[in-house]
Amino acid sequence: MCRETTLEQVEARLEALRIELAETRGRLTNSPSTFQVLSWFAGIAVALIGVTFTIARVM
Repeated sequence: MCRETTLEQVEARLEALRIELAETRGRLTNSPSTFQVLSWFAGIAVALIGVTFTIARVM
């Protein structure tokens, strides 16, 4: 009896762990890659340089 209860508890904990691991994988899948983040920073930098040169040319 005690062994069956322990086995059921372990199975329940493993199921909870499996669900938590799947949720974590899902969150990691949705996060941007390093290349995407670097591209965003490069795009913002180029845009700011363009704005700076435009303002400097107008003055």
